[in-house]
Amino acid sequence: MTARSYLYVPGDQPDKLAKAVGRGADAIIVDLEDAVAFTSKATARRITCEWLSTQAEAGPEIWVRINNHEDLMADDINAVVGEGLTGLCIPKADGPDAIDTVAQLVSAAAAHQDPGIGSIKLGALIETARGLQAVDRIAAHRGLTELAIGEADLGAELGIRASPDEHEWWAIRSQVLIACAAAGIKPPRRARIRRLSRS
Repeated sequence: MTARSYLYVPGDQPDKLAKAVGRGADAIIVDLEDAVAFTSKATARRITCEWLSTQAEAGPEIWVRINNHEDLMADDINAVVGEGLTGLCIPKADGPDAIDTVAQLVSAAAAHQDPGIGSIKLGALIETARGLQAVDRIAAHRGLTELAIGEADLGAELGIRASPDEHEWWAIRSQVLIACAAAGIKPPRRARIRRLSRS
C-alpha cells in the first residue's frame, strides 16, 4: 500500500504518541530531529522506544526520523530498531555515504535484537543543495526504498519563496522524480501531511 497521509509526531510527547495511531493516517513519522530540543533527545529516544514496543500489531506504517549527526545518530538507531518499526527517515542526506552509515548501524542494532524482526526500510530526505546535487547517487543506493524532498530546509538554503502555483519547485521536483524512477524506488511523497505540534 502506498501511504496517502502522514502524521508527524514529536518523539518526546507521550500523550501525542498515544493518540497517533487512532488519527487515521496511513503512516506515522515519529520525529527525533527538528521537533525535539537538543536537551530532550535522550528523553525522546526513551519515550519513542517504549511506545514502539506497544505497536507490534498491524496498523499504520511507523517511521522514525533520526538525527543526522554523528553524536546522535547511533543512539537514535539503537533505541528504535525493533518490532513495530517500519523504517527510518534520514534527514539532510548529502550523499550515498549517509545511507551507508545508517544501513551499517541498523544492521549492527538488528543483530542484537530478536531474529524475527523484519527488514527496516530506509528513506532519505533531500534538504540541502549538496543532497540535490547527489540525488541520482542517493536514489541509486541499494539500501534505499524511498526519497522525499524537505522543502522547508531546502527552500531556506536555496532562497526559494514559492509562488501560489509553486512553479519555483517544478524543476527540483522533476529532478528528484526522475532520479527515483531511474533507481526503481518510490517517488517523492506528495501526500497529505499533518503534524501534532508541541503545543
